Amino acid sequence: MVGWEFIQKMDAESMQGIIEMPVGTSAEEVRERLEIVSDAALAMPEVTTVQVDVAQKLVIGEAGATGQEVQSHFGQLFVELLPADEREAENMRSSDDVLADLRRVSESLTGVNSVTWELQNGGPGGKDIEIRFSGDDFDQLQAIAEEYKAELATYNGVVDLDDNLDEGKREIQISLREAARPTGVTVGTLGNYVRAATYGAEARRLTRNREDVKIMVRYPEDFREDVYNIESMWIPTGGDDGTARKWIPMWEVAALNETRGYTTIHRSQQQRSITVFGEIDSQVTRASDVIGKVRREFTPEIQKRYPGVKISFLGSSEEQGKAFGSLKLATPVALMMIYMLLAGLFRSYLQPLVVMAAIPFGIQGAIIGHWLTGYPMTILSAIGMVALTGIVVNDSLVLVDFINSRIRSGMSEMEASVEGAKLRLRPILLTTLTTAAGLMPLMFERSFQAKFLIPMAVTLTFGLVFATVLTLGIVPVLNMIFFDIRRLSRQIWGTEPEENRPYSDGESPVAASPAPVVGGAS
Repeated sequence: MVGWEFIQKMDAESMQGIIEMPVGTSAEEVRERLEIVSDAALAMPEVTTVQVDVAQKLVIGEAGATGQEVQSHFGQLFVELLPADEREAENMRSSDDVLADLRRVSESLTGVNSVTWELQNGGPGGKDIEIRFSGDDFDQLQAIAEEYKAELATYNGVVDLDDNLDEGKREIQISLREAARPTGVTVGTLGNYVRAATYGAEARRLTRNREDVKIMVRYPEDFREDVYNIESMWIPTGGDDGTARKWIPMWEVAALNETRGYTTIHRSQQQRSITVFGEIDSQVTRASDVIGKVRREFTPEIQKRYPGVKISFLGSSEEQGKAFGSLKLATPVALMMIYMLLAGLFRSYLQPLVVMAAIPFGIQGAIIGHWLTGYPMTILSAIGMVALTGIVVNDSLVLVDFINSRIRSGMSEMEASVEGAKLRLRPILLTTLTTAAGLMPLMFERSFQAKFLIPMAVTLTFGLVFATVLTLGIVPVLNMIFFDIRRLSRQIWGTEPEENRPYSDGESPVAASPAPVVGGAS
């Protein structure tokens, strides 16, 4: 079955994997996991080199920009494969098969939060699945993200599900009680005292070897490691305005809550956001099918239960929507321009439709061509179809114009149609065959750089050939139907309009006076 994909899923020549462990994990532990995967990759005959980055990862944004994130619990691998044509010549596995083996190895790792893999196929940035949730209630966003991950996990072919919500280290959150108002203790003064007790307050600076040495005063290390000692601190009040300094226990003016923070806070349009992302196994399903099903069946239910949450589909699906959105405008504009040019040539409103009847046949041929060759219909296939609309009309234009010239010379409509189909057979076939022969080498090209253009070559070649065959048989029939409609309009008007009268070779059609009839051959 032919389906639409944003870009052709070709055999990649490199891939990257990102290993994420709990926050606070040492770089040595990350290195041990990376070495397990690296050794398994180097044992594969398809792999040439493996690059390992410990405690850092490269972040590729939506616009393709690259950044670096350095944290001890991250690790990244770059796996280089043999060129796709060499692997195919030596009957080696494809990049999808290699990636499947690496995923099985990474699933056996212990103490790992997530492992995500991505093929370097080229094309626009973004993952196959990338869904962002934004709103004011962060607890709702977390619940929605978990529901989406549970739903996507039930789909065949969905792998590497994860989100960008990374829990950080344990922390103590301190908030003022209502009882703190009469004492004059504010959030600022409370934070300063706690910081001085745990981090330290600078008491003095000494110069040693031309360098300043800070003398910090703080609680002992054993005292700072126990949360109870922080809660049992005494906070001073007064003394600055001449009043006697007093001491009050912290637990009377502040509440301490132990929780976990977040390594990164993500926002979208000034609202907290969470993004769920994943990859698609192209051998099992297509990203467009998964995203379409989630949008139709699951998203409306979530929006009913959480009306204040905004759900955005990003990644490759967003880029696909932008690309096809522009084609929705380009296609009717191209068709309108073709019709206007043909209407000016034939001086008719109906006969251009006869010529343009070859366009649906060309699109049908392009679809059949993708089905026969096994290539998915990509965005380049859609662009090729827009170009195909202007190419396939050439043959039918030559044929219809030749028939009209024979009618003007005095032939009957039937004789002109038969003779035109016979005499224009060779030029039309030669034009089509030469064009198809020029595009055919691109269809059989196996290099990585040319595979992006193969779907467009398939669209143009099969669409042109299919439309040409039908043009020789169907366009003359449609042209005869046009003549019948014109003849019926003459009977309705009760006279033969001058502009529809067959012209002789020496007579100019411009000299004829116009008449209000439906259609007419020049």
